[in-house]
Amino acid sequence: MLFHEAPFKYLCTDSGQYGLNTAAENYAQDGVRLLRTSDLHPGGGFSEDGIFIQGLIDDRFLVQTGDVLLTRSGSIGQSFQVPEELAGSAFAGFLIRYRPNPAMSDPRFVSYVTRSRPFQAVVGSEAVSSTISNFNADRYARIQVPLPPLEEQRRIADFLDDQVARIDSMRSLREVEQRGFGLALEGYVEEGILTSSTFAPLGRMASLRVSNVDKHIVDGQIPVRLCNYVDVYRNSRISKVAEFDSGTATSDQLRRFSLEQGDVVFTKDSETSDDIGIPAYVDLAPHSTVLGYHCCLARPISIDGSYLYWALTSRYVRQQFAVLATGVTRLGLKMDALKTVRLPVAQRLLQSGLANDFWQMAEQVDALSMLGNKSLRNLEERKRAVITAAVTGELDVTTARPIGVGKLVPNVGASIDSAAAAQAQAPSIGGIG
Repeated sequence: MLFHEAPFKYLCTDSGQYGLNTAAENYAQDGVRLLRTSDLHPGGGFSEDGIFIQGLIDDRFLVQTGDVLLTRSGSIGQSFQVPEELAGSAFAGFLIRYRPNPAMSDPRFVSYVTRSRPFQAVVGSEAVSSTISNFNADRYARIQVPLPPLEEQRRIADFLDDQVARIDSMRSLREVEQRGFGLALEGYVEEGILTSSTFAPLGRMASLRVSNVDKHIVDGQIPVRLCNYVDVYRNSRISKVAEFDSGTATSDQLRRFSLEQGDVVFTKDSETSDDIGIPAYVDLAPHSTVLGYHCCLARPISIDGSYLYWALTSRYVRQQFAVLATGVTRLGLKMDALKTVRLPVAQRLLQSGLANDFWQMAEQVDALSMLGNKSLRNLEERKRAVITAAVTGELDVTTARPIGVGKLVPNVGASIDSAAAAQAQAPSIGGIG
């Protein structure tokens, strides 16, 4: 039975409350936690760490258990329900708080309504058709939503609590599997690199050059393509098909920092040690491409470049990078320290073959990860379909079968089952799958 509809504000005590606007200089180490859009995770989670503000705060800007927060700018339409542990927190200006009316609505039902397809479709369509960069409280308040009797709302919420928990459990398993793919490859590389290796300083194996080429385009300099920090960080291989930003360089910079086939480049500076020493292998040298600022170029002297890349990914080397990084607000690796990094070096005749084996295994991991990502998307789609069918009345929650026994909504579960079957048939990773 489909339910009749009413404006969203009918489920709430008011038409929405905008959050507290406060400058960053007012943030403190303790006090009242301030919930910002960056603290809220898609799917309803919250960051454990946060920022605080001190002083008296108007009750309008404090949340209660069960309140629903909706984003009004950026990724508009994201919905988050306040758990008990965050009651009493303040909420920031790019969020709108809606407080469910206990006489009209179950707070959990209100949250599920905002996550349903019809609600999100209205937000998406109005945002696209409007020149306004945010979605204000009044626009949310006017969205037509299902309005079943209060007892039916509770039954729907109870049902969805169970079903969403089941789907989220499946999602957690998929995410663990994906992390397992990466850890398996990492362990295999570590074992292959360290077995039968001697150790030598990085400065003896490769010529190191720390780039000083920034993103500015300067008149009179030579036009180049710039391989920036992000290009290095996001790609395991650099090739001539890659797209780079335009830039300029002096003739000396062009000579010293132009990429050549077989080079290895890696990140040299970052806010955290985890992001330092992330390498990329120059598979095919793009013409007139120079390495950008905050990166280091390692040109092999007595080592295979492809093997050097994998050696730099090993935990043995990355732990040294983390220890050697210095700084206060930003960590970095100094040239003297870089040269001393101990590198596991296999026999030269074995280096190319080992590297090729690692690349092949990495391709298998990427394929498995793509299947995993598809499975995660399908699980999210299933969750949204179940929520939508339940809150609109398309699904009778008193007779629906639980997930894992049969499909709750037509054409929702099949894609997940096929992705799981495909993953089961995927090749193992060199004996470690």
